[in-house]
Amino acid sequence: MYKNSLSLFGAIALAVVSSHVFSATISLDPGSLTVTPNQSFNIDLRLDIDPLAEFGVDPVDAAYSGDVVIQYDGNDLVLDGFALDAAQSGAGSFSELSNTSGTYALRFNGIAFSATSGGVIGSLSFTGKGFSGDSSLMIGDNNPGNSLVILAGGSLQNLLPIFTGTTVSAVPVPAAAWLMLSGMGLLGFSTRRK
Repeated sequence: MYKNSLSLFGAIALAVVSSHVFSATISLDPGSLTVTPNQSFNIDLRLDIDPLAEFGVDPVDAAYSGDVVIQYDGNDLVLDGFALDAAQSGAGSFSELSNTSGTYALRFNGIAFSATSGGVIGSLSFTGKGFSGDSSLMIGDNNPGNSLVILAGGSLQNLLPIFTGTTVSAVPVPAAAWLMLSGMGLLGFSTRRK
């Protein structure tokens, strides 16, 4: 029994070593952002991959495709749209899978790295509503297990993405402004009363 366990362990180890899986990070950049009410802003969708030289693959010679979903609070933010990075025009494409208040899913195809793209797939445009505090944008796998693939050297390989979201913080209205407005209201009320 001990010998069979070692054989099984050896077979599993050999299978893991021989079928390598690339790892990647799909993130929203910047990692945090502060906005004023009704301010428009952009957040980049990035793909960063581990060095592939050990596998004989140059990241620039590969193309990437995948499905991601971005979740946000529709009460705090309005998604105005998504645009591919200028370096991706002609090489890559994207399609919306769903777009409802609070959830945006997209599929990107044939995304390539270059000196100009620096790993940016595209930009999400948002407008902040009059919210206070922090609002989180989460990103995840829209097609678990099959969401991200690399085409390198004529073969498809799976990537194991790590997803990193971002936080949007609202600039609070200064207390002095509220105090001034309440004082003006009281002054107007007392003037009207006389």
